[in-house]
Amino acid sequence: MQRFHKPEDEKRMVVILNEDAYGAWLDAPAERSMDFLRQYPAGRLVATAPG
Repeated sequence: MQRFHKPEDEKRMVVILNEDAYGAWLDAPAERSMDFLRQYPAGRLVATAPG
């Protein structure tokens, strides 16, 4: 991640949404974007090795 997050650069993160929120996310004005940033439940995340 160091290649993507240099100290002087703007930071970005992935936003994980439920399917029912896709339309609202795409139609929301920029000032509402923070409304969608919620911690995703760790138990619902799955990591797999590339291959």
